Amino acid sequence: PDSRFPIPDSLNFMDNDIVLFLATVGLLILYLVFSALTEMGTKFPWKK
Repeated sequence: PDSRFPIPDSLNFMDNDIVLFLATVGLLILYLVFSALTEMGTKFPWKK
C-alpha cells in the first residue's frame, strides 16, 4: 500500500515518527495560512 513511498524494512519502525512529524508540519502550515487569510483578508495580489 506504500508503493508511493518505498521504505526499507529497517526503517519501518520510524513510520509513527514520520506520520507525527508530517501531521505537525501540516497543522503548522494550516495555522500559518489561516492566520495569513484572517489578517490580510482579500488583499491578495493574485486575488483581484
